[in-house]
Amino acid sequence: MPPKKKPAVAQAAADVEVNSSSLLMPDVSSFEEILNKRLNEHAKELNAIIVKSKEVLHNDIKAIQASQQFMSDKFDQILAEMTQIKAENVQLKREVDELNAKVSRLEEEQENINSYSRRDCLEFHGIPQNSTENTDELVKRVANLVGVEINPYDISSSHRLPSRRG
Repeated sequence: MPPKKKPAVAQAAADVEVNSSSLLMPDVSSFEEILNKRLNEHAKELNAIIVKSKEVLHNDIKAIQASQQFMSDKFDQILAEMTQIKAENVQLKREVDELNAKVSRLEEEQENINSYSRRDCLEFHGIPQNSTENTDELVKRVANLVGVEINPYDISSSHRLPSRRG
């Protein structure tokens, strides 16, 4: 079948479309050029912003790295000092333990010496004083009163202590 003929109105509309699309073609290309120019301008601005941001970030990273290195160095220094102080502390504790043991031993020896020196010493209170008294005889009489027999060789020395009342 042969193709049908288009009505005249439809033909005129189709011609207008063809004419208008051919008229629009140059406008679209100029519109694209304008858009490309604007996009290029914005791309340049964005690139400049990105470059500045990269520089700022790079500087910030360098500052952070320097700070981290400083803190790492200080940490290493403090760790070395702490290790030294711990060793010194162990040594001082050992010395303190030795000195405490020595003090305890010396206190025990002192107590033994004091005990030994007091072993033969007796002190009597409340005995009236007489100007012609013999203290050895007084010791023998007091010992007899409490039921203890004392011989003269048991007394190494005897004397009267001054009165506390003055």
